[in-house]
Amino acid sequence: SDVKTGWNFDGWKENGITVSANASYTFTVSADRTLTAAFSQQQYTISASANPTAGGSTSGTGTFTYNQSATLTAAANTGWNFDGWKENGTTVSANACHTYTVDAASTLPAAYLQQQHTI
Repeated sequence: SDVKTGWNFDGWKENGITVSANASYTFTVSADRTLTAAFSQQQYTISASANPTAGGSTSGTGTFTYNQSATLTAAANTGWNFDGWKENGTTVSANACHTYTVDAASTLPAAYLQQQHTI
């Protein structure tokens, strides 16, 4: 069986029962058989965090299938400004509402900066 990107091979099934978990299934033919190659979409966990936690909150996390659209939202607390979604220290989006296509598990921190006031 040929597994495409974003999918898992779950096994060969006969009458709803898995007869082999291997992609290559060898057996002795002794009668007519109907085998089904079972596949499922890969699922990824998308997490987000506020950095620092006092700066605000995040939403939109969860489990998504490969190629599904995910939207993370950052909300700054009073006295803080949203400073972008960061991945390994690099800004991947400056928008508080960040929508992207899921192709791997990820954890994105929402960066916040405390507001500065000149007196």
